[in-house]
Amino acid sequence: MPRGIRWILIVAALGGCAGTDTSDALSTVLREGEARLVRGDVVGARAAFMAATERDARCFVGWIGLSRSLAASGDVDGAERALSRGLAVSPESADALDLSGRTALELAKVLPATRRKTLALLAESLLDRAAAADAELPRLAYHRGLAAWWAGNYGAARSAFDDAAKQGFDARVEEARRAMVAEISGLATRPSGGGSH
Repeated sequence: MPRGIRWILIVAALGGCAGTDTSDALSTVLREGEARLVRGDVVGARAAFMAATERDARCFVGWIGLSRSLAASGDVDGAERALSRGLAVSPESADALDLSGRTALELAKVLPATRRKTLALLAESLLDRAAAADAELPRLAYHRGLAAWWAGNYGAARSAFDDAAKQGFDARVEEARRAMVAEISGLATRPSGGGSH
């Protein structure tokens, strides 16, 4: 199932928001925000998710959507703030933890290397909690592998990539595993006191 469609289903399953406003109008705004984000309309998505969080400040999916749209538009500081607000009101369901972890992972991709590890560690923690709640979530093992790799936890990354490969996941698993091995090899062959990575 395409990620955007799955996300819209998560929005519906979580009832839109953790706060007090559970109206159909708010759910419609959230679905509109996700549809715009899937189409690449980050400005429209940001506006829809912002409207949702203004309507209900405890709207978890609104904050997560806002974080994703801000990251897509290059506003990494705003994306981090929105992610923090979303985590503060997040339900403890496997889907919410998975969505939060994937959002932290998306944000880690666009952060400068000096800040990437912090978000990768957060993503790894959230995705590990999601796995403890429901290890069968689609692509969870692959995303756990990416988060662990970017956090520098190579053993955990290798194990997660192996799990993803056993699930019959696509070629990205093998590509990621090869890239990680190449990185580890490069680290091992660096002269002591070597350059930056």
